[in-house]
Amino acid sequence: MTNDYSSNNVFVDNAFDRLAHKRTDPNWVQKRLADRDTRFVGVWQHRCALADQRLHFFKAGELSDFDLDQTILLGDVDGAACFALDFGDGPSPPESVAHFDFQGLRTIGMALDESEAALAAYAQAMSFWHRRHRFCGTCGNPAALKDAGHVLDCSRCDARSFPRSDPAVIVLAARDDRVLLGRQASWPPGRYSTIAGFVEPGESLEDTVRREVAEETGHCASEVRYFSSQPWPFPSSLMLGFSATVSAEPVCDPDEELEEVRWFTREEIIERETSGPKLVPPPLSIAYRLIEHWFNLDSDIPLAEIVSR
Repeated sequence: MTNDYSSNNVFVDNAFDRLAHKRTDPNWVQKRLADRDTRFVGVWQHRCALADQRLHFFKAGELSDFDLDQTILLGDVDGAACFALDFGDGPSPPESVAHFDFQGLRTIGMALDESEAALAAYAQAMSFWHRRHRFCGTCGNPAALKDAGHVLDCSRCDARSFPRSDPAVIVLAARDDRVLLGRQASWPPGRYSTIAGFVEPGESLEDTVRREVAEETGHCASEVRYFSSQPWPFPSSLMLGFSATVSAEPVCDPDEELEEVRWFTREEIIERETSGPKLVPPPLSIAYRLIEHWFNLDSDIPLAEIVSR
C-alpha cells in the first residue's frame, strides 16, 4: 500500500496553499484583513457556518462586531486570503451571525466538496487549539497571538506555543482472506471498524501498530505497511493509516476497550451491508478507506457500490 490513496480521504486537499511564508509578515496580514475580497470561515461550538448547504465565506463587512485581529490565517482560496474567526462556544451564536446554519464536520464532511471540507476541518482544528491555549502553559500568563494566529506568545516568560495534532495509528489487520475488526459498545448496532490508538511518547509508529493490535485484539501484528493519513479534527488528531498481517490465533489476552473483536470475510461484509445491520464505518473516515482498499483487491464489485445499495 502507498500514500497515493491520501487524495481519497475526506478533509484532505492536496492543492491548498496555506501561505505559511506570509504568516510572519504583519503588514501583509493587515492588508489582507482590510481587503474587500478576503474571506472568513466562521466557527461556533466546533461547527462551521453554512449557507445553501455550502461553506459560507464571510466578508469583513459582515463581521463589524468582531475583532479581526483575533483571526487565524488559513491560506489562499481562489486567489483571496482566507482566515478563520471563532465566534466562541456560548450557548448560541452571536446575534449578528445567528441566522446562519452552523453544522458539525461529521454532518457536512461528505456533503461539502473536497476543498471546503478540508478548509472547514482546518478552521475548526485551529479554533480548538486557540481555545485550549489562551494562557501560557509555563507561567499562566495570558497568551498573545503572533504569526497570523499560528503562534501563541507569552510576554512574561517568552514561552511560545505552536499548533499541535495528536498522532494516532489506525490499522487494517488482515490474514489471508479475512480482516480482524472490533466494535465499541457505544457504536450503532452491528458497526465494526479497524483497530486504532494514540501514539505514546518515545514510540515509533510501527511499534504503536503492534502494541495497539496486541492490546485490543490479542493478536500479533507483522508486515506493517503505511497506507495514508487523514486529519481528524475531533478535536485535533492526525490518523496514520497502516495495514498489517496478524497471527491466526490470539497470542495474549486483549484489554477490555472493545466490546467484541472478530474476523470477517468479504462475503460476510457483503451480506451485512446488503441485509443489515450495516457493518463498515461511514466513508467519512480513513477506516472505511482501509477496509475499502482491502476489499477491492479481490472483489468484482467495489465496496462503495455495495454500501450505497
